[in-house]
Amino acid sequence: MKKTAQLARQMIKAIGCANGLAGRQLGCENAVEVIKASPYFTNVQQRIPLEWGKIIEEVNTGRHASALSGVTQTCRQLAHETRQVIENKDELLVFGGDHSCAIGTWSGVATAMRPHGDIGLIWVDAHMDAHTPDTSDTGNIHGMPVAHLLGFGDKNLVRIGDRMPKLLPHNLCMVGIRDYESAEQELLERLGVRIFYANEVEKRGIQDVMQEAQYLVTRNTIGYGLSIDLDGFDVSYAPAVGTPSADGINALEFIKALLTIDLTKLIATEIVEFLPRFDDNQRTSEQLVSSLVEYIYKTKQFQINSVNEIAARVNNNFFKTFSFKMARLECKICTLEYKTNIAKLTPRILTKCGHTLCESCCEILSNQNETKDLICPFDRKMTKINRNVQELMKNFAITEYIDELSQTG
Repeated sequence: MKKTAQLARQMIKAIGCANGLAGRQLGCENAVEVIKASPYFTNVQQRIPLEWGKIIEEVNTGRHASALSGVTQTCRQLAHETRQVIENKDELLVFGGDHSCAIGTWSGVATAMRPHGDIGLIWVDAHMDAHTPDTSDTGNIHGMPVAHLLGFGDKNLVRIGDRMPKLLPHNLCMVGIRDYESAEQELLERLGVRIFYANEVEKRGIQDVMQEAQYLVTRNTIGYGLSIDLDGFDVSYAPAVGTPSADGINALEFIKALLTIDLTKLIATEIVEFLPRFDDNQRTSEQLVSSLVEYIYKTKQFQINSVNEIAARVNNNFFKTFSFKMARLECKICTLEYKTNIAKLTPRILTKCGHTLCESCCEILSNQNETKDLICPFDRKMTKINRNVQELMKNFAITEYIDELSQTG
């Protein structure tokens, strides 16, 4: 319980990587400077506990294939910084330029977490970014980070942090993919990486996809990260990218989806490929970056605070030990026995998912949300509350069994 409470007070440490030489077009190296000076991001900083750490300046050894040495040196510096943030138990937020910085970001995170377990990663992008120097026609290293994190490609990039692969294929999910080449697809599908192509996202909806992705990247890991390339979104929401691709993810629906996934196990977030000179007059992409940060971390804080409040109730004289026979008659959140003669302990059914909680826990979860809608702590599905939690149906199977026990007891 104390560990969870500590998480709620963590400082978010923002690390910048001003890199752009490994991209198709120059300009992403200016993203960190623009974000740091953005009035939209300044407003976000007033609402979440965030402070800036080090800004890594890229090492220039040329463009395309010639950038390899410089990217390696830059990613080593970035991995050192991200590892330190994780080992200091702060929240990690990385603003990158081109997506080659992901090699540094997640090498540092994986190395720091290695003594505790493997990490998972949700990769939101239009592209697979799974080339190696041998398969890439352009030599642009921003199209290679996934392969290197999986242990394939240039040995110096693969061995940043330690010599182990930073990601295992079954702990990686790719979301929004729609622009790729056969060599990349062959590698990822051979390894068994779960790829949510754009047509599947369109068919199922981003909320359903993100819920499955979050489950897959946490089932065998100590926690997971989010690597968000702005070109994963539709260009109407993110015009300022160097490699735009049509029919992207609806950014508003993506932000709504964040409310329904478990962010308590989120270790780090990375946002990349913002190319400021291509933004529109409304600075749409700049605003999107700020909104993503705010909603990710405010949602995570809300989820942790909900757990803390319920845990506090358990610790404040409400904890009891129940027999195995009565286990199914407990609220699985507060562990208090359901009662038919105490309103707060009435078993209520969450209509969206069918789980049952006591009325008191329902009220606590509902009051944490401005809309009063109730997010199930077990599967993150949202139950609509129009007035109050008393409108939720009682679990009559439980109440009738309690009455039968009382009559025979």
